[in-house]
Amino acid sequence: MILKYHLEDKILLFRAIIKGILTYIPLFERIRLIKKKNSKHSGSNALFCYTIWLSILIYLKKNNANKIYRIGELGTGGAIGIGICAMLTGMNKYYVLDIEGSYNIENNLKLLADLVTLFKKETPIIRKFKQLNLTVDNNAFPRNLIMPLYLDDDFVAEIKEEILSGFKKKKKIIILNPWMSSSNLNLDFIFSRAVMEHVDKPEIVYSGLTSHIIENGFMLHDIEFHSHGISKYPCGHQRISNTIWKLISGKRKYFLNRWKFDDHLKAISEIGFETILAEKTINNTGLEDCVVGGTFLAKKVAV
Repeated sequence: MILKYHLEDKILLFRAIIKGILTYIPLFERIRLIKKKNSKHSGSNALFCYTIWLSILIYLKKNNANKIYRIGELGTGGAIGIGICAMLTGMNKYYVLDIEGSYNIENNLKLLADLVTLFKKETPIIRKFKQLNLTVDNNAFPRNLIMPLYLDDDFVAEIKEEILSGFKKKKKIIILNPWMSSSNLNLDFIFSRAVMEHVDKPEIVYSGLTSHIIENGFMLHDIEFHSHGISKYPCGHQRISNTIWKLISGKRKYFLNRWKFDDHLKAISEIGFETILAEKTINNTGLEDCVVGGTFLAKKVAV
């Protein structure tokens, strides 16, 4: 069995190197970017967004971080489903913090309609998304944590108008693309899902985020640390030499940064955040024991 995995690992590594090298060839890179543009982001799935947002609300309440009104999401992939959930449950402002990307009006309108249906039915949290590291103890609909604005047809119509305008109204949903140069947003809360493992220099991103969070405000990041198909072993990419890793990365932006969970906790502590809770997801496939995912909630404290 070990020999089998070893062989499969070599094949995956070879494929990863070839893919990385091909990014230096203009035609192949153009084809790759077109495929990436047309791929479906997980944030386009209404139930996925619904599950994440309700889990976040429960998670925040459990850790006494429930006074959240102005929020920002880092890296949406062009789908603002989680932000729509936030609006429908009582958030005042939702800021999209992206570097690049477009926002499909039709897809986001469908998300709105599907999410309103899920909320009106008070759908329980369904644990079908294994890639989520954020977990809660109770899957029941958290009626006591939300303002049911999804029942207000006029409010839902306002959100629909903002989407139809291409987010130009900027009353409740504000897209900042790029966001690093924006002035202080005074946010209560910033979160990301499967983003921080892809940024080139996480320490710079964290430093940029802290300027937008008020004192005693929070940030939450759900991060993937597995090999993303580069290795048969869950954390096999960590063992690849820097020289080979450069070949694998190629010219791809936002590939993998190979930071570990503790690297993130150290970085946020250095910019004035206190970790309230940190949870790791440990691989249990039998191939190797390692951290394949994790979530942390941190509070900005006076420096």
